[in-house]
Amino acid sequence: MSMKACISYESPFWLLCSTAFSAMEAEDQPRFDCAGLKEDWDGLQNVREALRAGGDLVTGNLGEFSVARCVANLDILMPLAARSFACAHRRPEIEGLREQTTLTLQAHHRQPDESTVDDWAWELRKLLTFMKRKAARREVSTDLCLHL
Repeated sequence: MSMKACISYESPFWLLCSTAFSAMEAEDQPRFDCAGLKEDWDGLQNVREALRAGGDLVTGNLGEFSVARCVANLDILMPLAARSFACAHRRPEIEGLREQTTLTLQAHHRQPDESTVDDWAWELRKLLTFMKRKAARREVSTDLCLHL
């Protein structure tokens, strides 16, 4: 895929993002369902290998919200984006993200402390919100194209 195709508004990823994040939240839509995120994340080879090697679920510096960080965490964010789309772009509840993060780490024989789980849950929610804002503004980035 050429670089020009990546940054155009007609690229497949851009169309997915703009479709997924352009609508406003509706009151009659279902809530964001975090159930099963552990299985989604564990089904991704990159995430599974990183966790088994002792890596973090969410990479990068806490509090840094950039396109580069979203790209680095793309494997974890895409299941969240798909679920957000399925429920009219609602954000996940923090408690659900905490639960799924804890289950994911425990599945890899790690005993996370409450502070780490809380930080990662908030970071995931904020990164998803950052992605939604970028898509809503139609701000195209070549960083993601280089990753794909």
